[in-house]
This record gives sequence, structure tokens and C-alpha cells, in this order.
Amino acid sequence: MKTLSYHFIIFAPLVILYFLIREHQIAPSWFVFAIFFYTIIYRPVTDYYRLLSKGVIKRSDFWKCFIPFLQQRYFKELYFP
Repeated sequence: MKTLSYHFIIFAPLVILYFLIREHQIAPSWFVFAIFFYTIIYRPVTDYYRLLSKGVIKRSDFWKCFIPFLQQRYFKELYFP
């Protein structure tokens, strides 16, 4: 996974949610649900695949991506080439 595509993958849902809530296309409760889904499920899974493709973690370390703030250990590997 290239760095530019990774950044697009992680920021595109937030931009879409921003425009949907700004134009009143979704209810505030769905917005809150979507933000929780993004932070609890979507981001750990995309971070896992990014770290796996760079060879930083093993396939058996999938569960570690769901521990809060543990991804900060891999900050350089996630956000920089």
C-alpha cells in the first residue's frame, strides 16, 4: 500500500462524513455512529493492512491493532514512506 493511497483511504471517509453532516444529509445520530465505527473498526483494520504490507508486524498480530493507542508505536511506519 503506497503512502498516498493510505492517506486517501484514511481521510476520505472523514471528508465524506463532513460534507454529509454539513448538508444535513444524515442524522446526527448516524454521524456519531459512523465516527465510532471509523475509530473502533475502520482505522485499526486499515492500519493493520498498512503495517502488514510494510512487513512491520506479522499476520498473527491482528488483535494488537485494536488496543487503544498501541498504533502510536508505529507512527513513523504508518504515516511516512
